[in-house]
Amino acid sequence: MSVPATWETVEEPDGSSTIRTYEAATTTLPDGISTLFVDERLAMTASARDPGRGRFENACAYRLDRDGRAVDIVAGGTTVATEEAFEWSVWINVDLDGERFFERAWHEVIPRDLL
Repeated sequence: MSVPATWETVEEPDGSSTIRTYEAATTTLPDGISTLFVDERLAMTASARDPGRGRFENACAYRLDRDGRAVDIVAGGTTVATEEAFEWSVWINVDLDGERFFERAWHEVIPRDLL
């Protein structure tokens, strides 16, 4: 499966701009047998009126098929900048042959100090 990469810019009603990208493709690796599927979505929002604020979101899925095994990784996250802090939330799930192998979520707020 392959989907042409897309890039879209949207002017939001509040005067900010959001750029959204998407790409999905399956590639055969150099061994000629293994395959890697990549599906990535990104959204980035910023405003010239309020440059201290912004938002970045991502959602990604990967699948490696190799030697009769399948590794699926699904991850996502959001980073939000305000005048006071950067707030960061991310998560990842890893499955090996359809069974959960690893999962984790992180959340952190980092105060802004002259940034």
